[in-house]
Amino acid sequence: MEINNEEKEKLILFQSTHHSIKAKNIFSKHKI
Repeated sequence: MEINNEEKEKLILFQSTHHSIKAKNIFSKHKI
């Protein structure tokens, strides 16, 4: 399957954003 660079960058951006949101959720749970 061919993915152009723009789509790839969007996917990477989405994944890294999602990952940092999950990390913040875990961090805030530990703070309580």
